[in-house]
Amino acid sequence: MQLTSTLTETAAESVVRRLHDERIDVVVVGGCDLNGVFRGKFVPAAVFERAPATPVPICDVIWAFDYAEALMPPPAGGTGWFPSMDTGFGDCLARPDLSTFRRVPWLPNTAIVLCDYERLDGSPIEFAPRTVLARCVDEAETRGLVPKLAAEFEFFLFEAQDVPGSGGPRPVGNRPATYGVAQGGRDDAIIGSIRRQAVEFGIAVEGSHPEAGAGQYEVSLAYSEASAAADHAFLYKHAVKELAHQRGLVASFMAKPSAGWGSSCHLHQSLWSPAGENLFPDAGSPHGLSDLAGAYIGGQLATLAEFACLYAPTINSYKRLVRDSGAPTTVSWGVENRTTALRLVDESAERCRIENRCPGGDANVYLAMAAALAGGLHGIEHGLALPDPVTGNAYAAGGLEPLPTSLEAALSRFEHSEAAVRSFGAEFVEVYAATRRWEIEQCRTAPTDWELTRYLELV
Repeated sequence: MQLTSTLTETAAESVVRRLHDERIDVVVVGGCDLNGVFRGKFVPAAVFERAPATPVPICDVIWAFDYAEALMPPPAGGTGWFPSMDTGFGDCLARPDLSTFRRVPWLPNTAIVLCDYERLDGSPIEFAPRTVLARCVDEAETRGLVPKLAAEFEFFLFEAQDVPGSGGPRPVGNRPATYGVAQGGRDDAIIGSIRRQAVEFGIAVEGSHPEAGAGQYEVSLAYSEASAAADHAFLYKHAVKELAHQRGLVASFMAKPSAGWGSSCHLHQSLWSPAGENLFPDAGSPHGLSDLAGAYIGGQLATLAEFACLYAPTINSYKRLVRDSGAPTTVSWGVENRTTALRLVDESAERCRIENRCPGGDANVYLAMAAALAGGLHGIEHGLALPDPVTGNAYAAGGLEPLPTSLEAALSRFEHSEAAVRSFGAEFVEVYAATRRWEIEQCRTAPTDWELTRYLELV
């Protein structure tokens, strides 16, 4: 107990020193909600430095907001805690994780620290995304495994538009330029700034390039241990949005903002020993994979459909998961095959990894990483065998299980998944399913542009 206290005091002293050395005058204290939105408070540095590790009270209404900030009702027949009018919307607590403290390079005298969320009695909010991922990481560590992940984002840059009905978002650039160096150079004022400021923000970037849609870019983040990888990915999306806004642009991670190509958040994963050895490669085995890697991939395949609503959380997500789109449509894996859901990347023993291509740019990255890790651990626990890889075009292959084609179908698989309950807990499954059911209902009752164009004058 004394050791924990000493470490906390040391971390707090370091943060206070940085507040003064870096002339910070405000600290953003917050974290990720169920929809992946960054919510928190701007705390004056003079207040924060009095007790940096002390939880900050935040209204628990943040857990009841949908994407449009309408209030979602508690789960019907729910047995766990969920904020509502009946509970009075009191406070919950945001406990700063001082290891995440960092200066924000694009805002003057500003720092950010991420938090874990608790109820007033100090118990964790079981469905908080960072907490859900932490439980999966803990499960891996009890098996002597160190999961490492990296996120590979695609996003669109659009011209800001203030006039509704002005013809939809206009992308920066008027044509696709996949890996186009000329287009990359033209857009370097914004993309180069994102790369450089991300590094200054403490997030290592491996590279960027124009993608397959007009105004679309891909940026790859460097590998790190799972919890840090999720924090980096979450903060990176925040950085891109703010830096685009400063230049009069809108950065969208929506899975399918327009016809054509969608945006992904590919997850690269491997398991390591505490001594620093990648446990995936085995040169003497089929496909160069260890038995551990085979079981991990087998488990992820076994749970892809059941966990789909964590990889693809919105109505729009499923417009990306279509044939011949570069996004997967089947439960499948292959060696260097981008038509499958899981792609083995075997550049070297150090970099041998599996890439999960299911998540869209709209995914809550904590929950997507939790789903990937939980699926892999499910395979290890049950000793699942690795099926034969798909060779050639997975879109045209027969006999493969299809992925869900709608949020409604994905939700049905999730709610009936024993693996989901074991991996994430019954309370999370209950609450998350209720939030997705709410999203489906909002879509069902909302008139669309397609309906207005088709029916308004003619019926």
